[in-house]
Order: sequence, then structure tokens, then C-alpha cells
Amino acid sequence: MTKERAYEILELKQGSSKTDIKKKYENFMRLTKFDKSYDEKLLTEAFDILLEVSWGEIENEQDYYEKGLNKKKIENFFYHYKRHLIFGGIALLTFSLIFISIFTNNPKPDVGILMIGSAVVSDVVAIEDYFETTYEIEFVRVIPINIGSSESGEFGEANMYKLATTLQGGEGDLIFTDAKALTFLAKEDALEDLSVHFDELGIDESDERIIWEANYYGEQIAAGILLSEFNEFDDYISRGNLIYLAIPDYTTNTELAYVIARGLVK
Repeated sequence: MTKERAYEILELKQGSSKTDIKKKYENFMRLTKFDKSYDEKLLTEAFDILLEVSWGEIENEQDYYEKGLNKKKIENFFYHYKRHLIFGGIALLTFSLIFISIFTNNPKPDVGILMIGSAVVSDVVAIEDYFETTYEIEFVRVIPINIGSSESGEFGEANMYKLATTLQGGEGDLIFTDAKALTFLAKEDALEDLSVHFDELGIDESDERIIWEANYYGEQIAAGILLSEFNEFDDYISRGNLIYLAIPDYTTNTELAYVIARGLVK
């Protein structure tokens, strides 16, 4: 095949640039997928001649089609579909990460208990076992979040992000906290007003254990309940006492949370 004939086959003007040749060839190769009247072998041969592509010593036309063309098809595939392959690879990676995330994340517990304040929780498993055994709950998860304050009284930023995302993500159904953190949570409007649940808790508003705090709007709410005689966790908590019980505003397992709360305040 002469170059003149190759230009005719690809419907190009003689002297066309390599870019124009590649674009024209690419368009024809797309058409061959839908219109069998186009001769893929002939188009590929013309393309090779114009770009002076050599696939080795080709003794005759049959060898070219059996060997050279197969190699050319591989190149054509990556040439035409490289963008698709890149986006496909990104999509595959994304779905793989989502799949891994879904199936490797910790399962959602029946009750999530947050321990928020300056205390250090030394044995999470022991506390989880206590709640699971005492209240016959299959799966309890305890999440300690230390937000100890500095000498100036300000909370450190190290775990504040974890606190915010944990609360907003609905991972906590019950909160054990200290006095300073309780006031902070109430002001941030992160706590349920327990006054509307006094009947469920089996207490009334005159109960001296109730801690009243102002919320974000300046309204007084029953922010927590003092568990002054509760010492079940003394062996597992150090450097601070989490003796105030509260309910997060984003709780999702309210029924089980109040089962535990009733048992603790009775």
C-alpha cells in the first residue's frame, strides 16, 4: 500500500499532521464498532503506513494481519480507551474503599456510652462488660473522650473534633461526664433536657441530684443527674470522676438508654 492510497483510505489530505492522522483513525475505529462496512484491517494498515509504525519484519500480508494487527489492536485499545481506563480505575478504587469501609467498620452497638471529661478511662472492656451483664444488653460500646482543660480553664482542641463528630454522628446514647464538661455540653446545646423524661426516669423535678444548666439559648434545662454514690468504675477510671449522667441530644437508642439511666438513678 502506498502512502497516497493510505491518505485516501483515511480520507486525509497528503501531508496531514500526525495529530490529524491519529484523530481520523480514532474516529474510523469507533465507527467500526457499529458499522461493519468499514474495514478495520485496511484502516489499521493505512494508519501504520502513514505513521511509519513497524511491528517487526513482516514477510507477507498474512503475517501482518495475524501478528502486527493483533499488536496494533492492543495499542488501539489503550489509545482509544485510556481515559475510560483511568476513570474506571478511579471508580473501582473508590467503590473498593467504600466496600472495605462498610465491612470493616465496627458494627453499630445496641447502646453507645460516651465518657467525656478530664478523666482517663483505663479499661473500656471492663466497663462494657459491666453494662452488658448488668442490663442484659448484647452489645455496648464505650467511647472515652478526654477533653481535659488547661490551666486557663480552656478545653484543649485535641479531642474536640472527635467529640463533635461522635455526638453529631449519633454514636452516643448515654453520657458519663464531670461537672465542667457537663456545663460545656449544656451550653453547646448538645444535651437532651431530662425534665421531659422525669417520669421515664422515675424521679421528679425536686430531686436534689438534678443538675440544672443554661443551654445555648439561655434556657435552664435538666442537663444531668449526679450519681454521687456510683462507684462501679473506680477501678477503671483515673484522674477525674465521671459522676454525672446525661443524655446526648442526638441519641438514637433512647429506649435502651433510659433502661440504663433508670437503673442508675433509682
